[in-house]
Amino acid sequence: MMSTHGVLLNFTEHYDGTKSLTTLPALEQGVEELRDVLAAIDVQSKKQADSSGAALAKKTALLTLGDAAYEVARAVRACAADVGNDTLTGQVTFSRVALIRGADKTVIDRAELVRDAAAESIALLADYGVTPVKVTALTKKIDAFRKAQPAPRQRVNKSSAAMKALRKLFKSTRTLLNERLDGLMVQYKTSNPEFFNQYNSARVLVTAGARGKHSGQTEGGESSAKLKAA
Repeated sequence: MMSTHGVLLNFTEHYDGTKSLTTLPALEQGVEELRDVLAAIDVQSKKQADSSGAALAKKTALLTLGDAAYEVARAVRACAADVGNDTLTGQVTFSRVALIRGADKTVIDRAELVRDAAAESIALLADYGVTPVKVTALTKKIDAFRKAQPAPRQRVNKSSAAMKALRKLFKSTRTLLNERLDGLMVQYKTSNPEFFNQYNSARVLVTAGARGKHSGQTEGGESSAKLKAA
């Protein structure tokens, strides 16, 4: 479904083609303010999305590394048990959860310990499914996780600032719609029903996108559903 601000942006574009039929300076001012607020929401949403995308990439790299390291560790441990090498067994005895627990450096150190243990015993591991290619693949996953480090504090602060800005912008949008535009649009119910209905359709879609449902009619006939921050 289109984003809530995207639906309202469609209305502001429609307004450009119909405002010659309207005569309320207050309505024109309100629509201009709505357009500015929606543009600001787009900017802040992109900033927040950038931060979320970086966090998701890091989590994906961590889980991928954990799977690869655990697979190699269990194969090396099986080999060590067969040959009676207790030292090697101790180097690679990690649970799946333990491999990805803790600080980034700790995770990397564990994965490298498993990788090095496999590399040193590679001649014994072919029958256990560990080849030089698999060891190299593990090294690449370690490097990928190392590069996917947490966002710098400046980026984290930017994400937090974007969230705060979005909360204020959504509040401004609700106020602008509920307290100003909704009331002014009542005057067009009869004089310009197409314009009136287009606005109210957008309001219904906005509410459906934000809350999953809408209800009721105001005394003027328009939707009484109120915009909620998604």
